[in-house]
Amino acid sequence: MVGLGEAAKLPAASAAASGSGWLSVPVVIGGTVRNIILQWKSVTVPQSTDGTMVVVNSSWPVSFPAACLSVIQALTNSTIYATNGNPYTSSAIVDRATFAAASSYSKSASTVTVWGIGW
Repeated sequence: MVGLGEAAKLPAASAAASGSGWLSVPVVIGGTVRNIILQWKSVTVPQSTDGTMVVVNSSWPVSFPAACLSVIQALTNSTIYATNGNPYTSSAIVDRATFAAASSYSKSASTVTVWGIGW
């Protein structure tokens, strides 16, 4: 006996993976079945003319059904290697369908990949 209990009755995980995509995994939280969704998307942030943050809003590949709970970002495919000073990147939740990505890099545009988790 494997001992999966109610988890054995959950639907299979699903995904759409490419440069941007999502992974949906069904889980039981407090007796309620939910789909935890992890999404990612890369966006181009224009060059900062003065080192201040330039912000770009973008849509997730699919809207989170209830809420985006957290985001994290990183520079992607970039030759920017600074351990201090510029460049900085940032991300923020706008709503369940949209996020903001930002960069302060002043030498060129930046590709920022943002990951979000929610349900």
